[in-house]
Amino acid sequence: MSIMIVACGESKKERIEKDTAKILIRYNTAIAKYKKNVNDVYEGARFLGFSNTDILMVRGVDWKQKGWDTLRVYYKIDSLERVFNNLYGEDEYNLLKLKIDDNWNNKMK
Repeated sequence: MSIMIVACGESKKERIEKDTAKILIRYNTAIAKYKKNVNDVYEGARFLGFSNTDILMVRGVDWKQKGWDTLRVYYKIDSLERVFNNLYGEDEYNLLKLKIDDNWNNKMK
């Protein structure tokens, strides 16, 4: 699946900006779902009287990472990044990754 659109008269810079925005929106949707899922686990555990240690024992130490990895697949984030890299090259892709990292850090505060 590709969300990249080529419109007549758009410059490469405009296409890059639009595609970057689309990818960041997809990331934000996935981050919101991730945060809700993590919160639901903690709320359910508190309701049942479980501690954070209990959660780790039941779900495993990497349960949050596994949850994020699942959402990356569900929202096709990796494939969107690959398409972006193929269309615009490594330099633009690296700039996209920096924006994604900044976005992640801001959203996960």
